[in-house]
Amino acid sequence: MQHYSACNGLRFVRPYYHNYIANAKLRWFGRSCFDVYTSEFKNIPPDHYYQEIVSGRMQLVKNPNSKKHYTIYKGKQLFDDVKIGPGDKILHRDHVHEPPVLDPIPTTIYEDENYIVVNKPAGIPVHPVGVYFYNTIQEILHALRPDIKELYPIHRLDKVTSGVQMFGKNHEATSRFKGLIKNKHVQKTYLALVKGLFAFNDKELLVCKDPVVYIYGSRKSVKQFSPATTVFKNICYNKAKDESLVECKPLSGFSHQIRIHLRNLGFPIIDDLLYMDKYSTIFKNSHDVTSQYLNMIYKFSCKQRAGQERDINKKEQRCSECGTLLYKDPKLSSLSIKLHSWKYVVVDIQSQKTYKFEARPPQWASEALELPSLTSNACQYQRTAKK
Repeated sequence: MQHYSACNGLRFVRPYYHNYIANAKLRWFGRSCFDVYTSEFKNIPPDHYYQEIVSGRMQLVKNPNSKKHYTIYKGKQLFDDVKIGPGDKILHRDHVHEPPVLDPIPTTIYEDENYIVVNKPAGIPVHPVGVYFYNTIQEILHALRPDIKELYPIHRLDKVTSGVQMFGKNHEATSRFKGLIKNKHVQKTYLALVKGLFAFNDKELLVCKDPVVYIYGSRKSVKQFSPATTVFKNICYNKAKDESLVECKPLSGFSHQIRIHLRNLGFPIIDDLLYMDKYSTIFKNSHDVTSQYLNMIYKFSCKQRAGQERDINKKEQRCSECGTLLYKDPKLSSLSIKLHSWKYVVVDIQSQKTYKFEARPPQWASEALELPSLTSNACQYQRTAKK
């Protein structure tokens, strides 16, 4: 664990240098490197990329596959003079400052020669993405288990979600499980804590089939996924706190499906500020999302990210080596929501084997699930009666 240090419940990664190579994307054509980087990677302020360009640590290579006829542009040319085109590559050597994540490490639920399944802590991304590399479950597992040479995520929990996370140890095994999930040979059960009494006309089960309208605020874009179905059941209700523990069974597996469906039903997950605040507006069709709304969300995202991730008013918080503004330590409560991937059942048709994985719930859920053994002090929980 040589890359890591821990303090006040957070896990930190020592800053390091990394060489990035980016292939030009269609939406980048006709734009400058400075324009692309400041609009696509908003988690880092524009003045960082300004310094990177001025210092020569960013280069645009045209015709990069030719040994004789390639051209390299750098420095002030990358502000506006030279535009990105088809086949171009952007080379960028950056001094990386990864944001901190929550400190708990993943615990192993199951392992054999092909798979390792862990109980993922909330507050940590599953795999390298964006500004995260070492501060991910995949790389933390590599550090904990150097004997595992290959590690591939089979599915991906949200950063803020805890619970069952499966990895394959080789391409063949990973592809097999991914295929089983795609062909719905899997049963998934989540636990969510919501505000209020989750009950609808005294029905034991509630089925939500709303299309998943997923908004990318930083990209000003929206996607719609359907058919999307989630089956909900109220496990118990805490009258004193006015909170319900809800069992969630997604029959499809789209991004943020459970979070969006609970938001649509009027029961956003506790601590899920994304759908309690930023995306509180309900859309049942992507065509209803206007450009005005996307522009408003985009501005909100920029302001929120600047305020949460970096303290732009404190110049003393700059890195002494590269001059970049440093991340603020986030509030621990902002890194997780009350959503837990509890159980996965995977039926492998080829080997005629059924895998059953269960991740011990966090304290906010285990107190309610262990109701029979609780003391009278916690008997405010009321089981939902079966009809």
